[in-house]
Amino acid sequence: MSDKFQGCTVQFTDDLRKEEAEVIIAAIRQLRGVAAVSLGKPVSLTDWAARAGVRQELTAKLWKVLSDE
Repeated sequence: MSDKFQGCTVQFTDDLRKEEAEVIIAAIRQLRGVAAVSLGKPVSLTDWAARAGVRQELTAKLWKVLSDE
C-alpha cells in the first residue's frame, strides 16, 4: 500500500507579479483533486536582502574555485 498525501507546496523560481501568479493558481485549481489554492505572503525587503546575500556568497565561493587561489 502506498502513502497518501493531503497537499503539496509550490514555490516559484522567480518572484511573480500578482497577476502572473493568479494565472498559475487558476491552472492549478483546474487539476483533479485540488480543494484549495491561495497566494502566500508578498515578498518583503528582508526576503530580497536574504536572497541577495546568499547570491553574493555563492558568487564569491564560485569565483574562488574558478580563479585557482
